[in-house]
Amino acid sequence: MASIRKRGSSYLLVVSMGYDFDGKRRKPQQKTVHPPENLTPRAKEKWLEEEAALFERQCRNEPLKVDKAITLAAYTELWLREIAPAKLAKSTLARDKQDIDRFMPFLAGYKLTDLKPEHFRNLYAELRKQKNSVTGKPLSECTVEGVHACLCGILSDAMEGGFLSHNPAWRTYKYAGKKREQLKDQRGQLVPPGGQAGVSTVDNGGLVVRPNQDILASQVTVDQYRICQIQPCRALCHLVAQADWQAFQPGIF
Repeated sequence: MASIRKRGSSYLLVVSMGYDFDGKRRKPQQKTVHPPENLTPRAKEKWLEEEAALFERQCRNEPLKVDKAITLAAYTELWLREIAPAKLAKSTLARDKQDIDRFMPFLAGYKLTDLKPEHFRNLYAELRKQKNSVTGKPLSECTVEGVHACLCGILSDAMEGGFLSHNPAWRTYKYAGKKREQLKDQRGQLVPPGGQAGVSTVDNGGLVVRPNQDILASQVTVDQYRICQIQPCRALCHLVAQADWQAFQPGIF
């Protein structure tokens, strides 16, 4: 709660605003108030407490001023120190640090507000030319996609913190791998290359669903599916539309 300091016939309300991302104390907010006359000591105390609470709420709801000239390198350092440890698992954070090491040589010096979609597209193109330090082979498309996901996460947090009005990395990644060939069985159902009839594979931009039973069966439950990668509901809905199933168990979504 805001502190209340008596100054002659008036009172000074002071609200601490904490520390910024550089560890420096933010300037506290202050307001001078004058209680109404003829209040009893108890009534005056209650009035001051109400004014202090209202002033603190006002200060907390106002957006904090941020340095919009901050570079991606500086913000990423701030993100690793202040934000990521509180919201990411240790394994995820370790993987993100590897992705950060990959994009920093290309984007570190850019201000957040100067980043454009072409910067990210050029980054992904350059990463596809690099070799894996262990295998000597080009970086996998999965690795490039991971760098994109890491950047999107960092810049989304920058938006939330008021450093950006939009995420410049959004929709800048496009899968560059070979499209998987889609075959059909005698009933016109999709099957994986080298697969068997009655087992369907639907590839929707990297979202893959493989039923473990005949797709024409009338009894279908979620645990009979192996849903790969992310967004399983979207992938399963796409499979339903493609396969034109005749009957579903109610409530599987």
